[in-house]
Amino acid sequence: MVQTSAIRSEITSIEGQLNIGYQDIGKKYVENLLENQGQNVETVLQEALNRVEPLLEKKIELEDEAIEIEKKLKDQIIIQEKAIFQKEYDQEKEKLEKAVKLDVISEQEKEQKLAKARLKLDNFDTIRKVKKQHEMGLISKEELKEKLATLGA
Repeated sequence: MVQTSAIRSEITSIEGQLNIGYQDIGKKYVENLLENQGQNVETVLQEALNRVEPLLEKKIELEDEAIEIEKKLKDQIIIQEKAIFQKEYDQEKEKLEKAVKLDVISEQEKEQKLAKARLKLDNFDTIRKVKKQHEMGLISKEELKEKLATLGA
């Protein structure tokens, strides 16, 4: 996260420099129109354009780098969330196996409950997407609850 903040800060700095460059280009363009009726405009603007071009390239490079960092961070979060789902499933399975050994539930009941717990794990990606839909205001709270229930969550 610190890395993306530093990149965003550098991008902001470059944008400031670009704005100065753009103003310079505009000023030189207008001066050229008034003094030379727009003739040789490329020559007049070349120096300013040469200063702006590497800044634009650096900005694009930094934006791409920031996106890559954000993707990696998102992937790490997904892995952690999936591990939590797996741990919950494993704990449920252990609890149900113990209940069968203690003759509290039947093997058939254990399998039914385990299938329900497995459904949540199997639908991990879909559950994440449904929650994201709700966060984005694409579905209501009622729709969220309904969809999560059908997915075993």
